[in-house]
Amino acid sequence: MFLVEYISEKIVRYLLNGSYIPEKLSSVYKYCIDYVLELVTFFLALEVISIFLGNVCIGAIFFLIVVPLRSVCGGIHAPSRWLCTFCSYLCFFVTVFLLWYLQDMPNPFWKILFIIDNLFLYLVPSVTHQNRCFDQMQKRKQKRLRFIFLTIEILFFIVSSILQIKFYYEMITLCVTIVVINMLLSIAVTYFKGGYSFDF
Repeated sequence: MFLVEYISEKIVRYLLNGSYIPEKLSSVYKYCIDYVLELVTFFLALEVISIFLGNVCIGAIFFLIVVPLRSVCGGIHAPSRWLCTFCSYLCFFVTVFLLWYLQDMPNPFWKILFIIDNLFLYLVPSVTHQNRCFDQMQKRKQKRLRFIFLTIEILFFIVSSILQIKFYYEMITLCVTIVVINMLLSIAVTYFKGGYSFDF
C-alpha cells in the first residue's frame, strides 16, 4: 500500500509539474490513480496466490466477479484502507476454502444457491452509505451497470453448466455469494444505525 501511494504521488506530481492537470483536482487524480493501482496490485496478488494453489483461474474469476458486483451493489465499508485490504484477501481465502469444503455438494445445490443469490442482487437495492450517495441519474446508471454485470456472470454460469465444468460454476456461485453476504452485513449495520432505505 505504501508503494501504491508513493507511485500515485509521483504520477500526480509529474502531471502537476507538466501543467497537465489543475492543482485543485490533484486530490481527485491521486484518488483515482490510487484506486487503479490498488486494483492492479490486488489482481496480480490473487494471480500469484492462484498459481501456488494450482489453478490460475481462481484469482481471475474472483476478481472479475466480486470487484464489479461489489462496486455496483455496495457492501460493508472498513474504517481504514489497511482493514479493507485485509478483508478483501480474507474474502478470497474464504472463497477458496469453501470451494474445497463444498466440492462434493450435488449440482442442484449450486444451481439453487446461484438462483437465490442472483434474485437477491436483482431485487434488493444497493446500500446507502455516507461515502456512497447518488442522485437519481446516478442511481439509474448503477442499476444498468448492475444488470449488465449480473447478466454477464449468469451467462458464464450457464455456459460452464452446459459444458459441465464444475469448478467454474462452483467458483462463480461462491463469488456471487460473497457479494451477497457482504451486502447483507452492510444492510444490517446500516439498518441498526437507522440509515438503510429501499428506495433505490
